[in-house]
Amino acid sequence: MGLGMSLNLQKYFQANGLPPLRYSNRTISKGDALHDMGAGPEEFGALVQKSDVIFTMISTDDVLVDLLKKAAAMEISLNGKIFVDTSTLHPDTSEWAAKHLSGHGATFIAAPVFGASPVAAAGKLIFAVAGPAAAVTTVRPLIINIMGRCIIDMGEDVRKSSLLKISG
Repeated sequence: MGLGMSLNLQKYFQANGLPPLRYSNRTISKGDALHDMGAGPEEFGALVQKSDVIFTMISTDDVLVDLLKKAAAMEISLNGKIFVDTSTLHPDTSEWAAKHLSGHGATFIAAPVFGASPVAAAGKLIFAVAGPAAAVTTVRPLIINIMGRCIIDMGEDVRKSSLLKISG
């Protein structure tokens, strides 16, 4: 799922003359298709340092918690950075992430997606997005007609998008 979303984002960056996508994965070879399209692999810390918006899709809540703790422990400022997680998280994990990142000057958006891998590859996912309005406005152009066909705006409480996804 994450690969399809990332490939669509890289295609958008290429078509619009933007810098290439930076990506990270515990198994970096899983991004070979991205690399073949001109995207650049990065260690997670370097990716966070060089990026203003960081999309994540993780396998378990614990992986996200570990990544966000690692980001906060780095010797760089997270001030102004936006972390967008497209996984299906427990609502408590989303709430923790928002509070944790806020304490470091960053913003968290919970954005679980509806759709299977072929839907992701087609750029037709539905995103259930919750987080601060200004941050959502910033990431909206990276989602609509690139990775997804629409956004369900769940407001600012990041727990709500997770609740929608797990109940939907």
